Amino acid sequence: MLEPGAARLRKPEKQLDVKKTCKGSWMGSKRWCLRSLLAVPVLALAVGAAGGATASAAKAAGHRPTVAGLSKQLRNLNKQTASLLRRLAAIESGAAAGPPGLIGPPGPAGPAGPIGPPGPQGPVGPTGPAGPLGAAAGGVLTGTFPNPGFALGAVNGEAVQDNSLTSADIVEHSIGQASLEEGSIGGLQLGTTFVQTGPANGIGGSSAGTAEASCPGTSQLIGGGWVWGRQAGGNLTILFSQPKLEGNLLTNTWEVRGDNHSGSDANLQAKALCLA
Repeated sequence: MLEPGAARLRKPEKQLDVKKTCKGSWMGSKRWCLRSLLAVPVLALAVGAAGGATASAAKAAGHRPTVAGLSKQLRNLNKQTASLLRRLAAIESGAAAGPPGLIGPPGPAGPAGPIGPPGPQGPVGPTGPAGPLGAAAGGVLTGTFPNPGFALGAVNGEAVQDNSLTSADIVEHSIGQASLEEGSIGGLQLGTTFVQTGPANGIGGSSAGTAEASCPGTSQLIGGGWVWGRQAGGNLTILFSQPKLEGNLLTNTWEVRGDNHSGSDANLQAKALCLA
């Protein structure tokens, strides 16, 4: 409200139509047009205030517009400005997006990730070609390929696992006294021994005869001997005492042959020393 005699600001006779005023402008020009219109109410207020002040000075010298009146005019101006800003934001948000820009260069590679678990074992590969025939073997082997053998002294007790060899792994009669270290075989290695006495064979005077004794079951013959049923001076003799042979093979029987010149019958018995 103005003081008595003060000039009043005139309201705009017609409200500004933003759409018609900025119609036909391209997007950049339309934004400039809308932003320019924001200055119109300010300019109108300034011109109106100046004109009012001049008129007031002509009618009543020394009187000015009141603060309340100017505040009301400014509030109206702020409302118009806010409305124009909302319309401008709506127009700008509805603008069509431009074409996408160029793709930028790739960024640097990131750090290496942790090592994954090992994969499953692959299939067995094909068999390689055969080695050259007739090539000389080396190392612990001797001879030539494809059938080399172990070199002399290459395999010893340290190379063989304890209790891994049995009688099936040893060729019969391949181990003799020369293959055994002196004192290496004792009672613990041999096991239990016993004497098996064969039946008595009566030999008449002035004749010869044999007697046998065999080790039973799986026991092994390791020696033998003999015994006469009676002694008759030097008239009883032994012709041989040995393991019995069948062809060229030793048996598990001890055989004794004796000669009686005593003139009377005498019993001859063979004894076999067996290893259980």
